Amino acid sequence: MTNEPDPGLLARIKNRIRTWEVRRSADGWGAAAKERTAREIGPFLGNNGARILLRPLSDDGCDLLSTIEPVLANFLGKRAASELVSRVVEVAIVRI
Repeated sequence: MTNEPDPGLLARIKNRIRTWEVRRSADGWGAAAKERTAREIGPFLGNNGARILLRPLSDDGCDLLSTIEPVLANFLGKRAASELVSRVVEVAIVRI
């Protein structure tokens, strides 16, 4: 039994990437991503701690993960921080 490749898979992946890029380039995306991230990490750092951590982020949010991961690792340990960062990516950044 051989699995035949899905001929439309690449086209669907490219379409999803384009859709994500359009959404990410929209005004306010960075602020919205910060807000969603704060909701995800707030239970672990406290709401005030999350706001303080996210305050220096760039407007486009391109430094989001590199900012939060080391701090979360210090508080939660590397494995738990990795799980939470994965959750942030899914919920606060990609949201597809």
